[in-house]
Amino acid sequence: MPQNLKRFEQRGPQPAVLPYCVFDQQFGYQFPSQVTFSSLRIYAGQWQSGTPAVAAAILPGTLSASSGAGTLAAPATEVDMTNIKMVQAVESLLQSPGSYSVSVGTVENPAAPLTGQLRNTDLMTFQIPGFAGSGANSQVRLHTLRLASGDVQAGTLIMDVNYRFGAGTQITDLDVDGAIAAPATTADPGRGNVDVVSSVFQGAGLTSLNGIVSGPEAHQINIQTSASTTTTSAPLATANTAAPVILAVIPIVEDKTLATFAPGELVEIYGTNLAKVTTALDGWPGGSLPDHLNGVTVSVGGHTARLLYVSPGQLDAAFPFETPTGSPPITANNGNAPSAAVSLNVAAIAPALYSTVFKNADFSIVGATNPAKAGDIVVVYGTGFGQTTPVLSTGQTVPAGPPFFNTATVTATVGGQTATIDYSIAAPPYVAGLYQVALTVPSGLAPGTAPIVVSAGGLASNTVNVAVH
Repeated sequence: MPQNLKRFEQRGPQPAVLPYCVFDQQFGYQFPSQVTFSSLRIYAGQWQSGTPAVAAAILPGTLSASSGAGTLAAPATEVDMTNIKMVQAVESLLQSPGSYSVSVGTVENPAAPLTGQLRNTDLMTFQIPGFAGSGANSQVRLHTLRLASGDVQAGTLIMDVNYRFGAGTQITDLDVDGAIAAPATTADPGRGNVDVVSSVFQGAGLTSLNGIVSGPEAHQINIQTSASTTTTSAPLATANTAAPVILAVIPIVEDKTLATFAPGELVEIYGTNLAKVTTALDGWPGGSLPDHLNGVTVSVGGHTARLLYVSPGQLDAAFPFETPTGSPPITANNGNAPSAAVSLNVAAIAPALYSTVFKNADFSIVGATNPAKAGDIVVVYGTGFGQTTPVLSTGQTVPAGPPFFNTATVTATVGGQTATIDYSIAAPPYVAGLYQVALTVPSGLAPGTAPIVVSAGGLASNTVNVAVH
């Protein structure tokens, strides 16, 4: 599903061209005891039943950590740019990692490799100026996988420390919260940079990661050097105790003229201090949208909304289908305190459309070079169409039909003329709150552009222009 629906019109990533590529593979692992690694491969498809796409060289006899749990860093693999299949595999992997799986073989268990499906990760970055000496600017980068609830399931923490110490000084320890330690590293004496990676998937380290994404000011990076018995520490963010402030709420289609909302609607909430750490749902496994993300929650009419994106200035949310009509209050809580309530205008249905129009036949975008003609069925996407039949749960992923999840009756005009509605449904396989309406372009329209307006529940949508000939 699109992880940020406000960019839905872009229809996914565009193909990339790789002028040069080095494939660096690193995986966290957990075995009952120490093992000897024998292979590391990425497959297109489901595990070893798929087609091998990328293989990494592992030195014969490479041992795991003595405990059986740790991180495997395979030697960097340079992609052969003359091998078109390899290049295409890497480009595809970068665009759609969920279509690939990884297999790690061991000498002890040759018939039972460690396997798993690849997923996207969230990325959060914390800048830490002056942490390791005057003029030194360091950062901590955090890649996370999420549970369906929104909690962090596992993460990779990258400590990129730019240090300025006295000549001959060596870094003897580097960690976050004392719970996530950097692997042993040799740093240049005195001045330089150290960039180390730690994989976290259990215990105190995982607890720390969940705390960092919701309140980074309460967590710190620590460094110990050979020149001092004192540990130098710095918080991952400045202190933040302020409550959030909601300044505006608009439909996720980003039309500011629409001021009425519906139960289940996808919206954007603008304000200040709405969240402490920015993230979308890149690392989310799907299913049902989380009701909390990085410590943020949203309540509408006393019911908990679901979240797609959080940042200090903007939240993207799915209103609960239980939202009462009338003037229910909306509040946001950033983990410090709830915001002041803002009243909304909510009706049972309040259609709001995205600006892009598609041809139903091939889902190509309608435009000046691909206009629609009389009799063509075109599709518009939107939000605010309310509950469906059968009913949907707040935030759930819409199943592919049949049966389809039909909206209440809608009507439409194109260029002022009545258009036949072919269907109006919740859009699979996206989240509840996104809808698609298919309509037939009427005859008699003048060539050029014609306005589309969809109406339901006594309210008309915003206008979307479609190219016709």
